[in-house]
Amino acid sequence: MEADSQIIGCIEKCLRCCITCWKMHEETTSVIDIERFRSLHLHLVECAEICRTTASFLRWNSAFCKAACALCAETCERCAWECARIPGDEQARRVLEACEQCAGACRVLTQHLESLPRSSAAAS
Repeated sequence: MEADSQIIGCIEKCLRCCITCWKMHEETTSVIDIERFRSLHLHLVECAEICRTTASFLRWNSAFCKAACALCAETCERCAWECARIPGDEQARRVLEACEQCAGACRVLTQHLESLPRSSAAAS
């Protein structure tokens, strides 16, 4: 049962992060200084997409859950780092928090999946 609640929590954090990243991407797309935000936009899109994919993999119990969670955590950490470079921006702060929470949940779940016997981990 604990594993189920970890999975559900991770799915929720992934989806929240996905939505938060897309929202910031949409809000900053019309920014005049687009060159300044080019790297951020790439990280936002990558993060949103891997979060969505990871949530789907977890929902459908894909054989790639562990790999998806590990990649999601890394991608979220990079996106959070980009957002931390924009001090005083409320939307960037929200993305940073969502990314950190998602990365943490994915790291915990990755470790849990690694601790399962090989046949169980493949099913997860």
